Amino acid sequence: MRKIQILLPSYHGQAYLAQQIESILAQTYSHWILWIQDDASEDDTSTLAERFAQRDKRIHLKRNAKRLGLRANLNELLRAALHTEAQYFALSDQDDLWHPQKLARQFAALQALETQVGTERPLLVHSDLQVLDVSGVIRRKSFWADLRIDPGKQRTLGSLPALNAVSGNTLLCNRALLTLASPVPQEAIMHDWWFALLAAGAGRIFYLQEALVGYRRHAANLIGPKSFYEGLRKGLRDWLPSFQATLLQSQQAYERLQSAPFPASPDWLDRLRSYGNLATRSCFQRLLLLYRKQLLPPDFLRQLILLGKALALPYTPHP
Repeated sequence: MRKIQILLPSYHGQAYLAQQIESILAQTYSHWILWIQDDASEDDTSTLAERFAQRDKRIHLKRNAKRLGLRANLNELLRAALHTEAQYFALSDQDDLWHPQKLARQFAALQALETQVGTERPLLVHSDLQVLDVSGVIRRKSFWADLRIDPGKQRTLGSLPALNAVSGNTLLCNRALLTLASPVPQEAIMHDWWFALLAAGAGRIFYLQEALVGYRRHAANLIGPKSFYEGLRKGLRDWLPSFQATLLQSQQAYERLQSAPFPASPDWLDRLRSYGNLATRSCFQRLLLLYRKQLLPPDFLRQLILLGKALALPYTPHP
């Protein structure tokens, strides 16, 4: 059996980390190694992780001497992972709960992708999530249904530069994608979105409709939206800054794919370049481009918001 390296960045995670590690220990696919990179936590996170490392030789802990921050801590973990011989990598949060079949189901899907396109191409598999409360009780059976996202729709994949449909805590990828995605740049809004943009352009993304991760919602982890309408409200509050951030992210993804050791999809490169350079177009050209390049999200409300942002974007001439 081939090993999967699980990468778990941690910081002040003592409240839930033990339950997440226990859910990893309960995986039906047992050929894995868990690397925990603790970002100089001041609570008992590292002590707790060390106890698990002593209990199971598959678990390893590295503790930063000083706080690096979320992105730098993750990049350090990715860099270290690429210095191993592992070929497959799963990303984990410190406060979720994995279903016992999570690794087995995703790895089977990843192997099927390899049969179709080979191992040299970047491959990504992800799944739906259940939404849990702080006690681990299921509150929503489908995170995607909550956000009204359907990764199975071609238009959802096409609108990826504007709307992320991949949750990093469900992500399993091969070495080709980890190599291409590392390091995650400052312009990346979230690492899962960054991984997805690169996999869509240079390889393949596959989704599993079933919820294989329990996503625990609590005050310290509310990075993403709670629901469809909360996401819309957040987008309206941020308005231009959030939109401009997606443009910068697309520009960086385009540049990273340009330097990839294998040819990326010309259509995807064109889509990233066109979206990233929206500010250099007239208002009419922006609307036409979003429509012709099929960059608009599938649902009508998100389409209206994206079109409104495109119209409000200040014009920037070509450098």
